[in-house]
Order: sequence, then structure tokens, then C-alpha cells
Amino acid sequence: AMYYHRGYAIHGAYWHRKFGTPVSHGCVNVAVDHAEWLFDWASVGTPIVIHQGVEELANDE
Repeated sequence: AMYYHRGYAIHGAYWHRKFGTPVSHGCVNVAVDHAEWLFDWASVGTPIVIHQGVEELANDE
């Protein structure tokens, strides 16, 4: 897990395949192989930017 704010993290999720839809209370779930790649690629201190989902952006217009 790569924590970006308090208890929120980017982490692999083996228990579902619904990536891109809300299934969490703040964490970013990714496929396990993608989480492994991201963990190997990023170093401590790499900036993380979380954007609103498409549905939320449409509601803001």
C-alpha cells in the first residue's frame, strides 16, 4: 500500500474487478499487478494527485 493521506492509500485489490467505479471510502483500488508496478516505479515523495470522478465533474458543470 502507498499511503497518500492519513489512512487513504493506493493499493491492490484482489477481491473485485470494478476498477474505475466507487467501491471504497477513499482508497484508490488498482489491479494487483498494477499496484506492484506502481510500487516499484514510484519513490517515496512522488507527488500524488487525485482527481474527481467523471460523474462528479459532470455534476459540477
